[in-house]
Order: sequence, then structure tokens, then C-alpha cells
Amino acid sequence: MLFYGLYHIPYRVLRIKCENDNDMTHTPCYNYFMNRPKFEKRELYTMLLILFAALLICYILLIALGELPMPIIGDLDAQQTPTEQPTNQPTDEPDPQTTDFSTPYFTPSVILQPSNDPSKLLQVYFIDVGQGDCAILISPNGETMLIDGGELGNYDTISGYLDELDIDDIDVMVATHAHSDHIGSLGTIADNYAVETFYTTKYDSSSKTYENMMESLRENGAEIKHISAELDTYIPWDDDITVRVMSPIKGIKYSDLNDSSLVLKITYGTQSLMMTGDLGESAESIMVDTYSNSDLQSTVLKVAHHGSETSSSQEFINAVSPQIAIISVGEGNKYGHPRPETLKRFKLRSIELFRTDKLGSILVSFTEDSYTLKPHV
Repeated sequence: MLFYGLYHIPYRVLRIKCENDNDMTHTPCYNYFMNRPKFEKRELYTMLLILFAALLICYILLIALGELPMPIIGDLDAQQTPTEQPTNQPTDEPDPQTTDFSTPYFTPSVILQPSNDPSKLLQVYFIDVGQGDCAILISPNGETMLIDGGELGNYDTISGYLDELDIDDIDVMVATHAHSDHIGSLGTIADNYAVETFYTTKYDSSSKTYENMMESLRENGAEIKHISAELDTYIPWDDDITVRVMSPIKGIKYSDLNDSSLVLKITYGTQSLMMTGDLGESAESIMVDTYSNSDLQSTVLKVAHHGSETSSSQEFINAVSPQIAIISVGEGNKYGHPRPETLKRFKLRSIELFRTDKLGSILVSFTEDSYTLKPHV
């Protein structure tokens, strides 16, 4: 319409002037009307098309210059699939004065529903036991594993999950190390559920909690094995899954129980899970020096020692290079776990964190080539 008006305004002005002339044949008006080109719709459409193209180019330039926001098209949740993997490339270090590393960060779009066919899944339940660790694993062939057992007061919570999952027999029970927030309920569980084989390290403890656990296991007929990592040391469990012992490494003396934590890499197809207990930075460094990156790389990492500042060194995170990480930690705990500096190390690698103090218990379900995650209520 703009071009149409610009085209006809001179015509109408001149026509009014010419109508006031007595003899149009001898005026410029006559020559104008006689020689005026005929206006066609095609010309109007061409001009409109040119105008639209110009506006579109301006809009694109404004978006490129950051003056306008990028339009969002479609459902973001629908765009995320289990096969989409973060690049995990280091990013520019954020300004610590403007970045709050004390809060959890995760993208809800990666919280997906697991497959409807549990027979094809490795299911890992990270149980919310507060300031402690506990994980229940169910293999594709129905084998069961319990890694750590929280404090003694967590028995009802853990047994509730075992009963909900119809678990009466525990094929493999693991105590990563002898601290009470990892073994507190294991003795009581051994009294009430059939435990076939129990694995822990040679680094024992004189604590009453540890002694009661070992006594319950012996009295209930569990096979007890003290294990360390040698060349390709594995825990037999399921024919479709490997459970490799990564630490403590045989022949190395560790300074404390945390560093002597039993570290397992559980692999199903192309997917893997690294369970780290309360491993400290010095023991992490030994692992990085001992193993290749391909040995250490894991899809999912259970963050050591509840996100303590003495664990999860940048060197170790870089070597494991997980796509996501799980922190088992108590809400409002007195230690300030997870520590801001630890969260910062993961954020620098663009690794998404999922915390039991924020989400409650967490279920990670693996197929041979993908994984899904959701809070488990």
C-alpha cells in the first residue's frame, strides 16, 4: 500500500490541477496523462516482495548482533534424546564473583522416562540416605547388587526399596570402605536378606559398626572377600555386565580409609558407571597415573565423598569425563557438602550434576547404548 500511494499521489495532484485548466491539450498535464505508464498489480507485488526481503535481512542482522533474542521453535523437551551427549569441552572459567556454585544445576530436559522393558536394562537406584551412600543395582538378567548401606538409621529406608523392588536375595554386597555412613545398615540387612557374596577392601576398622557388620555376615553364611585391583580384576555378577575393580591398587599403601575406597567401573555395552566411595585426591591421582583415559572414562560418575573439596580433582574429572554425575549428600549437612569449589570443577567441564538432597532418590537406567535418568519417588 505504501508503494501504491507513492505511485498515485503525483497523479491525483496533477489531475486536480489539470481539471482547472481550460485546454488540457496544451498543458503539461495532458502530456502526463497521455504518456503515463499503466500501473499493473505485478509491479505492486514486486515492490512488496522487495520490502519484505529488506525487512527480513534487517531482522536477521539484529539477531546476529544480539539486539533481538533467538526465537524458540518447538518443544525443548522433545528435542532432547538419550543419545544426545554433552561435548564436555572445557569452557571459559566463569567469574567467581558473579557465579553461584553453591546451588545445584541440571537441565530438566535430560530427566527422561526409562524403557518400559526392564529385562533389557541395568537399573541403578541411588537411594537418598542423607549424608551417606547407598545404591541398589538390578542387572538385565535379574542379578542384584547393593553398594554401601548408609548409616544404621537408614535401614528402614533401604529395606523399603528392597521390598518395593521384590528383592529377597542380594547376590553381591559391597562396602566401599569402613566408615559408618557407608556400612551402617549393612549388618542389619545381612540379618534380614540373604547375602551371597560380600566384597570389601583389606582396610578394616576397629569400630563397633564394622565389627557388627562382619559378625552378621559370617553368622548368615555370606562369602566374604577382601579385594584389591590387580591387572584386570573383576567381580563376577552378570554375564552381560563387567564389574572391574579400579582401586585400591595392590602394592600401594593408602593413608586413610577414604583413599582406600573400593572403586568399581560397571560396564554394560557402551555405557558405564564409576562408583567411587569416598576416594580422595591423592588416590585419584594414583588412578590417573595407573590407567589410560579409556580405562577411566565413564558415562556416569558417582561423585566421591559427597562432593567434598578433598575429592574430585580437575585431573580426575577430566580423565573420567562423565556425561553426568550423581552426588549422594544430606540436605543442610554440617560439612557444607557439596563444596562450591567442587561444583565449580564439574561446571567448568559442562558436566550436569544430580543431587539426592535436591531430587531425593535417583534412578539411572542403562541400555547397552544409552541411559535415562529420573527422580525415583
